[in-house]
Amino acid sequence: MIVRLAVLFLLSAGLLSACVGSDSDQNGQARTTPGIPSDPLALPAGVPVRSQGPGERRAIEVIRGWSEALRLGDIDSAASFWGLPAKIQNESVLTLRSRDDVRAFNLSLTCKAISPPPARPRSSRS
Repeated sequence: MIVRLAVLFLLSAGLLSACVGSDSDQNGQARTTPGIPSDPLALPAGVPVRSQGPGERRAIEVIRGWSEALRLGDIDSAASFWGLPAKIQNESVLTLRSRDDVRAFNLSLTCKAISPPPARPRSSRS
């Protein structure tokens, strides 16, 4: 009985390995899916690495409004600047599908955007 189970196991494993295939073509070269980067954190094609000039006025207004809302601690207002779904990349790539997702992302930021504005220096009177 044990011998039969062992033979059945080995045959099953052999069949499964034949079905799974590999990540290489017939010449041993690694295959990739067109349009999907092999590195999940790689920038998609067409995304510039450096500034290509001044930003679009409306984009700048949205970013400033979002960061100002965060700085003031208004998470709901900050979340309203996002279109959904939104793909973000911080330490991993995520898709934010709801306002609650955006709120959670905004709260997770450690860049101090949520801290209060610096105090203005007091004028000294002599």
